[in-house]
Amino acid sequence: MDPHGVPLISVFPGTTVQVPNVGAPGHNFQVKHLGIHVDMPPGETMTITIPTDAKPGLYEFICTIPGHEQAGMLGALVVR
Repeated sequence: MDPHGVPLISVFPGTTVQVPNVGAPGHNFQVKHLGIHVDMPPGETMTITIPTDAKPGLYEFICTIPGHEQAGMLGALVVR
């Protein structure tokens, strides 16, 4: 977590990340500026691969289902 309580994921280009959906409703994981959008069915763990050409920087990730981002389903992805 960053100092503001936002989840923080630190990765290198080409890294794979396991993202679980432990809730009952469906979710998704989007990093718009890296072209990542993965649907996450209830109870499933999805594998997300950070593009090998991802530039170092800080990127926002969100769940784009209406109301989910506002409910706190967002965070920061740091590409090293």
